[in-house]
Amino acid sequence: MENNNIRNSSYEQTLAGVTKDLSDLRANILGKLSREILILQAQKNALTDDIQRLQSQRKELEVLTVAQQGMNQQRNPAPAMDRATCPSNYLSSKK
Repeated sequence: MENNNIRNSSYEQTLAGVTKDLSDLRANILGKLSREILILQAQKNALTDDIQRLQSQRKELEVLTVAQQGMNQQRNPAPAMDRATCPSNYLSSKK
């Protein structure tokens, strides 16, 4: 009977050790995951900021491009068509 008590005590100690090891492992994993989550959130925020900055730059470039095209058209207006090359004169002369 005393032999069974020793075995039970040994099993209980082993179980307590395994339980503690699992608890420590769980706490370690949760700590690492929490740190990883913080790192990933910071990276996400940085990427979101980059996206917003790039979208803003794209809009500015679009505005500048349209303005530049307008200035180029004012500097170099399209050549006026003379009577000989004007399509309306061509059609009216065929009648």
